[in-house]
Amino acid sequence: LGSATRSFFTGGRTPSILNRIDYIDSSSTGNFSDFGDLTAARRIAGACGNRTQGHTAGGVPSLNSIEKITYATIGNAVDFGDLTGTHSSHGSTQANSPTRGLFAGGGTDVIEFIEFSSSGGATDFGDMSEQHNQPGNVSSTTRACFGGGTLGGAPYLNTKIDTVQIGTLGNAVDFGDLTAAV
Repeated sequence: LGSATRSFFTGGRTPSILNRIDYIDSSSTGNFSDFGDLTAARRIAGACGNRTQGHTAGGVPSLNSIEKITYATIGNAVDFGDLTGTHSSHGSTQANSPTRGLFAGGGTDVIEFIEFSSSGGATDFGDMSEQHNQPGNVSSTTRACFGGGTLGGAPYLNTKIDTVQIGTLGNAVDFGDLTAAV
């Protein structure tokens, strides 16, 4: 997660699963500092955000909760509601526009979205073309692409890239393939 001035890392494992939030000022050459705590310990959670707030969701252990932090403050995350289902791992999912954030995959074919201005909770956006676990992604302010990851929890890797228009609702469409399974 991050803003123009701060970068954030949430959760993790050392070897137990953590509930911590660390941050660094982007202009700093120093170490990370303690920001606060998540409401639940997790790792491999999905993340999205806009210029002022960030959200984590899902993760290991399988959770359906969404948490929110406000970048300019220092403090604990607050409950932002729930995903529509329990997801084991969104991994590196971070797709967002200035008004909406998307969570995709998590061992399913489900895409969910949140409105940053809402009081919380996710809504069904549509489906990916296949089940993905920990897909990588990129997004502009209008479009998101999800690709790679493991295919529905299977032991092999996926080469498919799906795309959606963030401001709409509907199923993802095939955008192409990665040059290698990652």
